[in-house]
Amino acid sequence: MKNLAPFIIIAISLGMYFLYVSPTMADIRLLSAKKSEYTNVLLKSKELGQ
Repeated sequence: MKNLAPFIIIAISLGMYFLYVSPTMADIRLLSAKKSEYTNVLLKSKELGQ
């Protein structure tokens, strides 16, 4: 059991990465792209207002 514990911990860590962290990072990239679009639209609207 002593030799098996590190492998179990590594397997759990990899599972957490692929099941939680990776999809969350994809969501963050999507939201970042939307933020960039909104920023561009806001700048264009300010230019039209002048």
